[in-house]
Amino acid sequence: MILVDEKLGLYLDFKTYTNKEKSIYDFSSKETNEINTLIENGTFIVRKDKSFIRVDMQSEIQKNLGEELLFKVRIRNNDIFMLENPVPNKNIPPTKDNINNINNKIWFVLNSNNPKLEIENEDYYLCENDVIRMGNIKLIVKELNIEDTKEKEKKKDDNIILKEEEERQRNENYDINKLNENGGPIFNFFEQIKKCFILQEEVDNENIICNICKEKNCDKDNPLIAFCDCNYFHFKCLKNKIKNDNIKYFQNDKKTVDTYYIKRYRCETCRLVFPLAFKIEQIKQTYQLFDINKPKEGNYMILESIEDKVYYGFLKLIYVIKLTEDNKNAINIGRIMDGNDIIIRDPSISKIHAEIKYDKERGKILIKNKSKKFGTSILIKNPLIIKNKKILLQNGSTLIEAKLMKVGEFEKNINKNTKRHLPKKN
Repeated sequence: MILVDEKLGLYLDFKTYTNKEKSIYDFSSKETNEINTLIENGTFIVRKDKSFIRVDMQSEIQKNLGEELLFKVRIRNNDIFMLENPVPNKNIPPTKDNINNINNKIWFVLNSNNPKLEIENEDYYLCENDVIRMGNIKLIVKELNIEDTKEKEKKKDDNIILKEEEERQRNENYDINKLNENGGPIFNFFEQIKKCFILQEEVDNENIICNICKEKNCDKDNPLIAFCDCNYFHFKCLKNKIKNDNIKYFQNDKKTVDTYYIKRYRCETCRLVFPLAFKIEQIKQTYQLFDINKPKEGNYMILESIEDKVYYGFLKLIYVIKLTEDNKNAINIGRIMDGNDIIIRDPSISKIHAEIKYDKERGKILIKNKSKKFGTSILIKNPLIIKNKKILLQNGSTLIEAKLMKVGEFEKNINKNTKRHLPKKN
């Protein structure tokens, strides 16, 4: 029999940054409202205005009353506490106001690089489809190519993810590509073509021509396509036009990072935005309207922006990063030219914000935070096991400290001014 005081619970400390002009937590500020609590049962944590409540079922949340779902607390075998992002409704498209949106998720905070903030989060080894947030900027790891580990079996870190949960997560977890704010990465088929012709006799009968070359020849390799009712284009003509008019290429001085700046391509008549990839269903063939030059050898990774932002007049940024085994040749990300390989000129990005390098011993890509103000975090895609050490999470302008704690320890030692048991919704 376990005494009540000895029973374990999940300690949660919520610190909300009070500056309304910022949607992210400022690690250097003291302008915060703090509430801490102990959770002893599985529940959903909900934010309502500046307070927090818990509910038993996700369906109880009323968004019209300003209730916002933060995360789910799940308990396994009475002593394993897990936090997880809620699974969104697959039938609801992502918007800024629903839980499919990436901003409403909880994020794993990397070392803050701030000596005043005592946390024990470790540096993070990147995987494909990981989403990195640096301040207000979010990038997806679109591709990882590590030659030394191609044939090795992929393994999960036992300190973070329960192996028995992987199958459930594969079936239930959200599609990371559907969380992106501008419709998805450019390599996703997020819009289908309206009409297409691959047979010459059909084109001759319809009297259709390409709006660019004014020719009408077509085949499976170069179909005539239309995304709207205004014009037809040859696939190869449109691809070449997008490359010449809408894409800018830049390579850094060390030749370790290739950067692609991509504009939206719109119909000149109806202003419909064209996708940069599409599929012709009748022949089950996919087409890319934009290609990037991948390194022919060596380790590399591809990062892609996912915000609906405009960078220097361009919508999308893609970084092809060549990684070496020399630890001195780390890839730095920051706001200024000096000392950085990837420059992102956003006010929420520090002068030197993060560092990426290849860890030869583990055959993995390590990311380290260098920012003291807005930090670097990783989107949580799988259940996060909470142990005795303190973990920092982030949801918008709220910082969440989580760790296991005995009931008696919570009642005796926690600040009475901020301690409370979260009220349960009636």
